[in-house]
Amino acid sequence: MKFFLTALFLITSMKTFAFTVESGEPKFPTNEVSFDIAGNSCSNIGLSVNELQDFAEEAVDEFWNKVSTCALELKRGSISTADVSSDDATSQAGLNSLYDKAEENRILIGCNSNATLFPANSSTLAVGTIMSGSGGMRGVVLINNTATTPFTTMSKRDKLATIAHEIGHAFGLGHSSDPIALMYYATGAKIQEMLSIDDFDGCSYLYPHKSPGSCGSVAIVDKDNHDLGSGNGPGQQALMAFVIGLLSIFGLNRFLVKFRQ
Repeated sequence: MKFFLTALFLITSMKTFAFTVESGEPKFPTNEVSFDIAGNSCSNIGLSVNELQDFAEEAVDEFWNKVSTCALELKRGSISTADVSSDDATSQAGLNSLYDKAEENRILIGCNSNATLFPANSSTLAVGTIMSGSGGMRGVVLINNTATTPFTTMSKRDKLATIAHEIGHAFGLGHSSDPIALMYYATGAKIQEMLSIDDFDGCSYLYPHKSPGSCGSVAIVDKDNHDLGSGNGPGQQALMAFVIGLLSIFGLNRFLVKFRQ
């Protein structure tokens, strides 16, 4: 019984992650990242360029900018003169072209009707990626703007979630295996009202808050006035966790013995 309880305690103390990051763990070197909107038409998705900018701002505010444990702050940028309507993100030449159109440490969002990227009746809503080069890190989000785009039949909430999902790729996140996560690899029939804990973990992993420093602490001293340290080091924390675990197991075991009596 003691072995079982010890194993149970250790298992429940562990945390697993479902999120992934893009290959090589690319990320922006700054925590403040602006998004710009490409200037070409978005007529097939029923949004003007200015409306798309408002959508993108609402998407980041409703999702990513609410993660208190993630230092990333996504900000509204400008309307770019770039035209991303025909770029093919499936080819290296197309990615190079998109990289040149985006700006350093910024995300470029635009509408695209390239037939190779979004073939007729494609169910793909949008794509997003982060790229590195001699000009620094740059992110791109392309929304399906073909004549048969499924984007137009979605609810506003689903459109916001779609844009937020692709922006997640554009700042470095991969897909999650958690079905309730925004970064889950398939949208299915779910309604994405908010981020999951896994989304929080992914964003916080890539863009962690730096330590805010210390307000000072009092050293722990025994009765013979021997300094035992501040009590905040990993050694003390590990020992405390071990002691608490043993006490919990001992107490539960005594309870079970009494219960059987």
